Amino acid sequence: MATASSQHLLDDLINNGQQQQDQKEFLSSLETVFLTIFLSVIIIMTVFGNLLVMVALCKDRHLRKKKTNYFIVSLAFADLLVALVVMPFAAIELTTGQWYFGEIFCLVRTSLDVLLTTASILHLCCIALDRSVMRTQYGRKFLYFFLRL
Repeated sequence: MATASSQHLLDDLINNGQQQQDQKEFLSSLETVFLTIFLSVIIIMTVFGNLLVMVALCKDRHLRKKKTNYFIVSLAFADLLVALVVMPFAAIELTTGQWYFGEIFCLVRTSLDVLLTTASILHLCCIALDRSVMRTQYGRKFLYFFLRL
């Protein structure tokens, strides 16, 4: 009788463990779906937002007159490349937990990620420096001095 009750308890533990594992797999697949949708929306918004900035600055004559806006177009292009080249593969790797594209392309993607992100950060630095130099009297004198040389 003791073995029957212990067998019954063992069966209950096994069934309970399988139900919990099935519930975790369901939540995992549900989380994967939501994560995939969220990352896809972020990528699409990044692409369209940067394209919108580039088109607006190329189409509007008043925006094209200012040379400082070329930094903004260049920043938008760098961010567009991040959204098209880096983000989709990173999203696939994040949602599946695996890299399917080979070792060499993994290295290429990682290199492009570092390169394009650094380019984007440097563009932001150039925009900030340009805006601060052009806003101050000493900045304009400093710029005039070096352009004269």
